[in-house]
Amino acid sequence: MDINLVEMKPTTLCSCGEAVGKWINIFLHRFVGTVRRQKRLLAHHCMMYQMKWRMEDIVGIKISIILLASIVFIMLVGCSGTSVVPTPVQESQPTRAVAPVASGDLRIVTGQRLYVPAYSSVYDASEDRTFEMAVTLSIRNTNLDKPILINSVQYFDTNGQLVTDYVESPLQLAPMATTDYVIAQADTQGGTGASFIVVWGAEEPVYEPVVEAIMISTSGTQGLSFLSPARVLEEK
Repeated sequence: MDINLVEMKPTTLCSCGEAVGKWINIFLHRFVGTVRRQKRLLAHHCMMYQMKWRMEDIVGIKISIILLASIVFIMLVGCSGTSVVPTPVQESQPTRAVAPVASGDLRIVTGQRLYVPAYSSVYDASEDRTFEMAVTLSIRNTNLDKPILINSVQYFDTNGQLVTDYVESPLQLAPMATTDYVIAQADTQGGTGASFIVVWGAEEPVYEPVVEAIMISTSGTQGLSFLSPARVLEEK
């Protein structure tokens, strides 16, 4: 019986060793590269954190300076001994460019008598419950260079009874000026059917004024507002 012996060549072992060595070198190279990259990233993050800390520190210093300056200013104002006295607002009075004129010298060539519906209160849910309103009567001269005259402004309640007569003598309303008459929200004399009668005129042909009533209320969590334009009753 013949036995064939297979002789292992040393070149085969060398080839396997070289391959393993190459793989180890590649692994070490990648590992070292990864470590270096991680160190660079860590250094970058540390630098960014330091920059962020510096920026936050600068912002905090600025805010502190602003707060300190504000406190000093308030203390100086408080110690100055001056106080601001609010100007009282007179309700139901003309508030803009109007001036009384002598009625004997007037020569009225044009004018109107206007009816303006107003609502000192409106019904809410039922006739037993009302929503109180503040009323503003607005009279606006629409002429660029000509005045008009306000001869009469009267306020009536729901029953047609005169509540207030605002104009004792004619008032001249300047070009493009506006005058207002205000009924406070707490003043409920007018009721749900209140109204104004406005009489205006001019000594020369002019554009008609814009006359309207504005109602508004913001009681509690509710808000309500609306507009009521004037109606012409008579023209001259």
